[in-house]
Amino acid sequence: MKPFTRSFRHLAVLLAFCSLSFLSAQENTYRLLVFEGSDWCANCRRLEKKVLSKELTQAFFEEKGIAVQKVDFPQRKKLDAEVLAQNKALAERYGFRGVFPTVLLVKTSSDESQTIPYRNQNPEEFIELVTSAIQRKP
Repeated sequence: MKPFTRSFRHLAVLLAFCSLSFLSAQENTYRLLVFEGSDWCANCRRLEKKVLSKELTQAFFEEKGIAVQKVDFPQRKKLDAEVLAQNKALAERYGFRGVFPTVLLVKTSSDESQTIPYRNQNPEEFIELVTSAIQRKP
């Protein structure tokens, strides 16, 4: 067998493995949608400062494959029209009712969501709620 053919076969096997790994990982990934009013909502600022910005929380999200997406509805700050349209579309898609902050855990493979209540928890308590939601499987 020529070296090129052997290399090509190894590459094909590697690509197939990577594709399967990616699909498997994608089935078990989540997004954390955080509906917030960044420039006016005191609880939103508290959630950011006391939970989301903490190293422990960020390490947990990274380990679990959870991407955090802020869906901001500021009052003073002007958002780009495209960002505002995207935020409104997400609010409509997930039935956001205007209570700030609202945190949703969304399974990316099925788009099903669960609300994660924020009631001034510390990072450990918040992580426990998210872990519980993942185990319940939306």
